[in-house]
Amino acid sequence: MRLHSKAVAIVIMFLFLIASVAPMTMSIDNIEDRTKCSDDEIDWWPMFHHDVQNTGYSTSITPNYKYVVWSFKTYGWIDSSPAVYDGKVFIGSTDGRIYCLNADNGDLIWSNQTGDGIESSPAVCNDKAYVGSEDGKLYCFDTEYGQILWTYQTGSNIISSPVVYNDKVYFGSKDRYVYCLDAETGGKIWSYRRGELADIDFGMASSPAVNNGRIFIGGEDNKVYCLDAERGFVIWSYTAPSCVVSAPSFYNNRIYFGCYDGNIYCLDAKNGDPFWSYRTGFSVFSSPAVTNGRVYVAGFDGVMYCLDAFTGEEIWTYLIAYWSVSSPAICDGKVYFGDAMMGNVYCLNSENGKKIWIHQTGSLVESSPAVCNGRVYVGSRDGKLYCFGEEKLAPSVIIEEPSGGLYVSNKILIPLSTILVFGSIDIKVNAQDSISGIDYVNLFLDGKEKKNFTNKPYTWIWDELSFGKHIVKVVAFDRAGNQASDEIEVWKFF
Repeated sequence: MRLHSKAVAIVIMFLFLIASVAPMTMSIDNIEDRTKCSDDEIDWWPMFHHDVQNTGYSTSITPNYKYVVWSFKTYGWIDSSPAVYDGKVFIGSTDGRIYCLNADNGDLIWSNQTGDGIESSPAVCNDKAYVGSEDGKLYCFDTEYGQILWTYQTGSNIISSPVVYNDKVYFGSKDRYVYCLDAETGGKIWSYRRGELADIDFGMASSPAVNNGRIFIGGEDNKVYCLDAERGFVIWSYTAPSCVVSAPSFYNNRIYFGCYDGNIYCLDAKNGDPFWSYRTGFSVFSSPAVTNGRVYVAGFDGVMYCLDAFTGEEIWTYLIAYWSVSSPAICDGKVYFGDAMMGNVYCLNSENGKKIWIHQTGSLVESSPAVCNGRVYVGSRDGKLYCFGEEKLAPSVIIEEPSGGLYVSNKILIPLSTILVFGSIDIKVNAQDSISGIDYVNLFLDGKEKKNFTNKPYTWIWDELSFGKHIVKVVAFDRAGNQASDEIEVWKFF
């Protein structure tokens, strides 16, 4: 009996230890906070940098070529980053308006005016769109009709992009405060005042990341804060050498951010202890994108960096040669971002940093791309929101030779209205596609495939013995899967 009692006591103590330790190990490790506002199978991009953890990563598939499906012009420039949700794109402009567009064709669904320019990026959740304005207000709009449901006035302009988490909205303001509001009513739940240095205006402000009840946000007082999401008290803070306007990203129990001192930092999300830092050539305003053990961040030194997320070691770099504050988006083996000098939008191979394509807009690109449902959305200071996606234009293809005439041994002797051939003849095809490029060309003779071209020149030597009328047909396919065809009627003898 004594042995039995001791055994029971040991089991009870063991279960107690498991119960007490388990919550501690799950408090930060849990990564359930890539919060969705619906059960839709599409991986929408409903807020800045995709999700509440600011990962900048999407599971969407995107084309390997550049094609502007549509663009939409506002009356100001666009530094705001788009949010894409439920078939709609939401974007702010310095003209003071928030726009809701059809994600498929760019048609305007609605727009509404705030009191000043909008550089904050919208966050969309539960049929509401939240965005900050330079008039110091956070606005909540109805996503269907664009009506203002409520506003909350802060003490200064709002450039920080809001995050919606557990029915609350979190954001920063230039008045030095971090705010937590009720997402339904706009009522203040709590606010936290940052340090005395936070009145320095660098034209940007950090946006919060959220994971498992903790808020992570950078401050212009040279600190990164970890706050309790429910009550707003400081769990820990990390003092950097300079101000932090980069939005922190949470990944695998770590926090990643860029700093004005030119370093990219990695901290322990549990206690703020530093793991590593990586020195760039200048300040880092861009927010890191983190996935698959890699960190991607653009520097103001004109370089895109890919680092090992656990060690900080450099994997590859790509020389942009121009300043960048755009935060990269990662999806489908690609990195998308813009530069703040030449106005280019870049698409790189995320594995090796090789260029896939570049598109030049009409002005600077400080907006961060949103990637969703096979398309890439990004704003420019030319006032346009650009949508890159699948090409739907057919390629051009034509059988150039032979044309009407009498041919003998591959030489034309007399022009005719029909094609009459004696002996062999070269069938010459011209196929072009300036967007995705020609993938391959098939040539058929009387319905039977004779040649599959994958490279130029598209020429087939027809030297078979033939007598009578034949149909020569070619079908060209571009890399987007579009096709076009041409055919001719040929009378051939010998």
